[in-house]
Amino acid sequence: MSERKAALVTGAASGIGRAIAVRLTEAGMDVLSVDLEPDPDGPGIPHHADLTSAADNAAAVSAALERFGRLDLVVPNAGVQHVSPIEEFPLERWETIVALLLTSRSCSPSTPGRR
Repeated sequence: MSERKAALVTGAASGIGRAIAVRLTEAGMDVLSVDLEPDPDGPGIPHHADLTSAADNAAAVSAALERFGRLDLVVPNAGVQHVSPIEEFPLERWETIVALLLTSRSCSPSTPGRR
């Protein structure tokens, strides 16, 4: 088991998630960078997961624990955006957004006294 602290960052291939993963790696943390399309060049260790799936969320947590031997921080950053008039908003896109935002945040590892 590494003595370094370990983090799991979702949405880590771009934008805010990537910036967080960069900052954490620069701070000396081991980082599992989770994304639907992970960047093989990092930052951190790329890990593919469809975070609308509870099984993929659990697998990402398990991968971090297996690789690093610990998990000190979870940054549930993944998200998508779709901008259009409501009458043109596709139902499938809405369902993806809701699944991602609710499922990925409910599958983070629990801490004592919290879920």
